[in-house]
Amino acid sequence: MQTGRRETKAQTLRDHLRAATAHSHDRLDTSMRPASDWRSREDYGRFLSVQFCARVPVEHWLSSLAPADLRPPEQTHLLVSDLINLGMPIPKAGDALGLEYKGRATAIGVAWVLAGSSLGNKAMLLDMQRTLPQGERWPHYFLGAEAMTEFWKTLRSGVEVAVDAQAAQEATRAATFVFDHFLDAANSNISQKIPVGAQ
Repeated sequence: MQTGRRETKAQTLRDHLRAATAHSHDRLDTSMRPASDWRSREDYGRFLSVQFCARVPVEHWLSSLAPADLRPPEQTHLLVSDLINLGMPIPKAGDALGLEYKGRATAIGVAWVLAGSSLGNKAMLLDMQRTLPQGERWPHYFLGAEAMTEFWKTLRSGVEVAVDAQAAQEATRAATFVFDHFLDAANSNISQKIPVGAQ
């Protein structure tokens, strides 16, 4: 006999993270100029500089604290290569990431932000290439990297599972912290104008 009830699908950690960090994600997207707006090497260089300043502390945190299987591929060396090939200086990296490690869920939240960001990189690369000034070719080691996308495929299987409320809350705390960290780096670029130009 039908009772009229509908079975509800258990919310996965990925569902929880996406819903809980949507506002932070939107704020960060708004603060960053889209690739279609880059009109010069300086515009592109500022984007790379923000990424470098933000990612160095996060990568150091992960290498020091995260379990090996939750350490995304490091990408700051790719940003350095892009900046050097553009003829831009390497900016000073941000301060150490002041995120308290409380266990595996903390590392999952941090890794989820970095790995998830790679999903938009291919679209950004296509937008950049479509709007490049005539005759220009810009390096794209960072935007074109495949390793982070492969890491995301592995991480996804670990977040598409139901978890207890405590783990979900901790992963969300960590992910939100990292989103805010990137937002601070982007806002610092706006207010201080990270210098770019030939060395």
